[in-house]
Amino acid sequence: MSHRRPVIIAAIGTALAFILVNCFPAAEQQVFAQGAARIAGLFTGAPVVESEAGWLLPLSHRTILVSEACSGATFFLITCTLLCWHISRRTACHITSIVIGLSSAFALAIFINALRIICLVQAHRWLIPQMPDNYAGFAHMLIGIAVFLPSLIALNALFEFYGNSKDHTAPRSA
Repeated sequence: MSHRRPVIIAAIGTALAFILVNCFPAAEQQVFAQGAARIAGLFTGAPVVESEAGWLLPLSHRTILVSEACSGATFFLITCTLLCWHISRRTACHITSIVIGLSSAFALAIFINALRIICLVQAHRWLIPQMPDNYAGFAHMLIGIAVFLPSLIALNALFEFYGNSKDHTAPRSA
């Protein structure tokens, strides 16, 4: 198998995902942000209310706004790249790799973004109010990174460890 093939399939899958997100401008708000807000609402028990700025989660301690900036569309593109690359290394069909990569990345991006929103809800409840105001934005972004990055690392590790057909019980040489 060519070593270029997975890279090319990943690039095609990511380009298609990019085109889909950018050809439908409302997708970030109406699909990604709404989907993540609804899942976060299921986990927190909060109703999800539509507003002009996004999706509101009215909680007892604070109302959380899930806007287009919170959509996780960029995470979808990164996840799509990773999945298309790994799947194309294990599947002979190019189209299958792209379709499975796109659809899996879509579902994972919305679900993991919902987990990020839940973490931010708790941070805005317990941690961020204790910080000086000029650090609140940094803490908000840091929590997003603390959810998204380990998710990508875990996803990659799953494919590397469990998706590899080699015997993992044999000792590896250094």
